[in-house]
Amino acid sequence: MIGDGNTVTVGGHHVHNTHVVTAATTPYENSDRPVYLDRLNSVSRGRLEHRRLGAGLSPEQVARTLTERVQVPRQLGELSAGDYRLLVGPLGSGKSDIAEEWFRSRIEDAAKNPAAPVPVWLPVREVDGKISDFIVGEVGLDVLPGLGVDVVVDGLDERTDEAATALRQASEFAARWPKSRIILTSRLQEKVTERVVPVPTLSRTSADRLMRLVAGYRIGHLGRHLEDAIERRSSPCW
Repeated sequence: MIGDGNTVTVGGHHVHNTHVVTAATTPYENSDRPVYLDRLNSVSRGRLEHRRLGAGLSPEQVARTLTERVQVPRQLGELSAGDYRLLVGPLGSGKSDIAEEWFRSRIEDAAKNPAAPVPVWLPVREVDGKISDFIVGEVGLDVLPGLGVDVVVDGLDERTDEAATALRQASEFAARWPKSRIILTSRLQEKVTERVVPVPTLSRTSADRLMRLVAGYRIGHLGRHLEDAIERRSSPCW
């Protein structure tokens, strides 16, 4: 018996070897699952800190605000496998933080359950081609039919020329791989009438708590104009 590649020769007859082991080529395949998830969690934490530092918060304020977990809308928390949603809100409304909280919850689920989908974060500015190509390049093709993926496509409005295409690809991906879910974020509704989730308005209690976390002490009365602005505020503007 001699062999070469995917074919072996037995008694003069060519027989295809269906058990060839290929080398791992993606970040997920190259790591143990716990190591991969730990890395996702660390990078996610870095994104949260970066947004707050970019909004002018000090490191101490950043640390305090990160003790408060963002509330995820029910429509995202209960998103079914094989489906997708578009999270919409104005600049600074907290879309990315809401998506990040959903993503971090998926990391927690995946750490507890080896059969849970693999989380994938996809900044739309890094999409150079199809969404599916990016996902396969991150976790490998074998993950999709077996485990599926939980994907966030963040910042759809940053590539308005590609927004409609990205939404179509998300719909097609979720339909093709029914164990997967996708959340996309955008300032614009992108001419979509279904599967849209608006960023929810903060309750006054939540707004007061966030102001206290940023300031480090309880905030008193701010005056009519600032009080009105707080009531209109959707989410933290970082």
